[in-house]
Amino acid sequence: LGASDMKSSLAIMQLLCEQLDLANLPFCLVLVFYDKEEGPFADNGLQPLLDQYPWLEEVDLAIAMEPTDNTFQLGCLGGLQAYVRVDGQAAHSARPWQGENAIHKAAPLLTKLLNRPYPEIEIDGLVFRNCMSATLANGGRAKNVVPESFELNINYRFAPTSPISEAIENAKKEVLQVCDGVHVEFRDVSPPGPIPNQNPILNHFKEIAPVPIQPKQAWTDVARLAGHGIDAFNFGPGYGVQCHQAKEYVSISMMEEAYGLMERVLTTPMIGA
Repeated sequence: LGASDMKSSLAIMQLLCEQLDLANLPFCLVLVFYDKEEGPFADNGLQPLLDQYPWLEEVDLAIAMEPTDNTFQLGCLGGLQAYVRVDGQAAHSARPWQGENAIHKAAPLLTKLLNRPYPEIEIDGLVFRNCMSATLANGGRAKNVVPESFELNINYRFAPTSPISEAIENAKKEVLQVCDGVHVEFRDVSPPGPIPNQNPILNHFKEIAPVPIQPKQAWTDVARLAGHGIDAFNFGPGYGVQCHQAKEYVSISMMEEAYGLMERVLTTPMIGA
């Protein structure tokens, strides 16, 4: 676990620090390590570092070394978690007409989620897909009792449209429309990350390392960094499809390619700098 996401990137970062002549690079290289990136937005370990070291906001460009298969992935989806509860009335399962089955009442909502498309949103030439999914479900208290409540967690991923605050509010409205008539409570909201296309260092990366450029179809801390005025993008040698897999792996050749790319970009002066 963690080979692709993101021990491979940690290894690249450490090797760059060991092998490069840091004092004579055309860039000032800072490595930032923290915990709890995968958990709730409020518990993320990057925020205390940004609070403790305000000089980090002077960084001209940050690279979130999430697994990207050695492509440059720009922006990131926003994400929210919605607690949804459908209420009914308990009854004996031999006489269900005396109650109201909350699981059955959730059928229209689940059908909406089943049939909901994944709309494509194009931003600066990159296509993101909005995704709404039920990811957890809980209901019932005994095998012979009609359940009086049914709970769902709905996870919604949404594109980094501008302004960001408006993107978040629109995402909440979409969830409320799908969940019309049931109790909804938003418990965790992560903003989307914008695409920093006007950043000259990012353009330097694109020129020196002409790798494929893709949208980040997930949430990463480029969004948190953007909230502090720091341009950021995603790049790492891990395989996206391997993330969170029981037999997670990464290839040595991908790591060698990532190291060579980073070494080449960091040791090449920017034109006009």
